[in-house]
Amino acid sequence: MRGMERMRIALLYGGRSGEHEVSCRSAAAIYEHLDRERFEVLPVGITHEGRWYLQREVRVKDGALEVTEDEGAVVWAVPGAGLWCGGEDLRVDCVFPIVHGTFGEDGTLQGLLEQAGVAYVGAGVLGSALGMDKDRAKAVWLQAGLPILPFMVVRRESLPPWNELAIQLRRRMEFPVFVKPARGGSSVGISKVHDERGLKKACELAFTYDSKIVIEQGIEAREIECGVWGNEDVRSFPPGEIIHTHEFYDYEAKYEDTEGLQLKIPAELTPEQQEYVRNVAEKAYRALECEGFARVDFLLDTETEVFYLNEINTLPGFTPVSMFPLMAQAAGISFPDLLTRLIELGLDRSRRRAALSYRYEALR
Repeated sequence: MRGMERMRIALLYGGRSGEHEVSCRSAAAIYEHLDRERFEVLPVGITHEGRWYLQREVRVKDGALEVTEDEGAVVWAVPGAGLWCGGEDLRVDCVFPIVHGTFGEDGTLQGLLEQAGVAYVGAGVLGSALGMDKDRAKAVWLQAGLPILPFMVVRRESLPPWNELAIQLRRRMEFPVFVKPARGGSSVGISKVHDERGLKKACELAFTYDSKIVIEQGIEAREIECGVWGNEDVRSFPPGEIIHTHEFYDYEAKYEDTEGLQLKIPAELTPEQQEYVRNVAEKAYRALECEGFARVDFLLDTETEVFYLNEINTLPGFTPVSMFPLMAQAAGISFPDLLTRLIELGLDRSRRRAALSYRYEALR
């Protein structure tokens, strides 16, 4: 921090993905709760087309931070020189990117911020890319000996005839199955398929959002989530449970039909089950080389009572019904304190990276 000045935080939100609106809702909550005695907040909205604009006038509509386009307020990430607007350096100390989905939490945005030389909140390039890709995340977890359900990967460019795909699927798992874009979030493009007749339609929907899709074994399960944070020193929160009236926890259940949604924090688990979930969540987080924070999602088989890793979200939502801040609150961490600590973790990682040498001559 420069002297006694407040630290300047660029709150980056919106984006090009199907989770644009969710990001704007998360941004509104973060903007409201950031400690103004410590931070000066510069909201930077990203349009659906991917252009960045400094929001000189903050507008909140229906619980979401709006993105206003102003050609005199275009923001640029300049390699080695930080964020600039109107020919001036914004002098940002840290970026809080709450850009969900593609081009936000898949490593591409993190790589841009690395090139610009600015500190940022959340996982780095590798952790973000792995966490976003359900195929690669599961492969890493499988190699680490962590519990996952059977799955298969299908690529659009090598898609077999539908009858052959159904045969391959039946060799590995049974209906029902879930069909998902491999690199998506907020349950966008996901379908639960009960028989072969619904397979083609589900795959075509998933291929709308990604050229690679994942088909996973479906089970009757409770949906358990666990928040994790930290860089080298990784810690978890007591897990929570999602209870809903929908067939599965889809986009509508998460953000639109919230009347049928119940969040139980902490989840009704035995002490042994809670300890197991937290231990596996921390291992899953470390295996993907995550930093900052993440939400790790589990499925608890209601018949066998076996826990399976479902997925990880390296930029979880901060909406009023988002689990990560609620789990932190249940652990005794207020929303403002949580945001402050996440910024501190981003700054800590940036300082550690800045201390490294990237020139061969320095070794002579």
